[in-house]
Amino acid sequence: MNKSIEEIVEFLIDKKLTITTAESCTGGLIASAIVDIPGVSEIFHEGYVTYSNEAKERLLGVASETISDYGVVSRQTAAEMAAGAAKNGSYHDRSFHPQALQDRTAVRRSIR
Repeated sequence: MNKSIEEIVEFLIDKKLTITTAESCTGGLIASAIVDIPGVSEIFHEGYVTYSNEAKERLLGVASETISDYGVVSRQTAAEMAAGAAKNGSYHDRSFHPQALQDRTAVRRSIR
């Protein structure tokens, strides 16, 4: 079942849950799509765009070994990014990382 970002935001508002994003190759596209929705300030307080490996390590606590062993676009790196966003974010109930997305064009299409 595919839900639109609007439906997800409505669900989060209804349940009084908040969200933090952690993005890399999407370059903030998901956060941008989220903030275009009216009322989103109730559920979205912060997002991380960590394009470089150094930023992933410094801001989100991704282990350099994870990146070297599994690659920057991997489930393992994505999981550590989401965990880091969850740990850092003081205003959220859920963290989100577009797991192992490799095609920014597909992301752009999916968030329109």
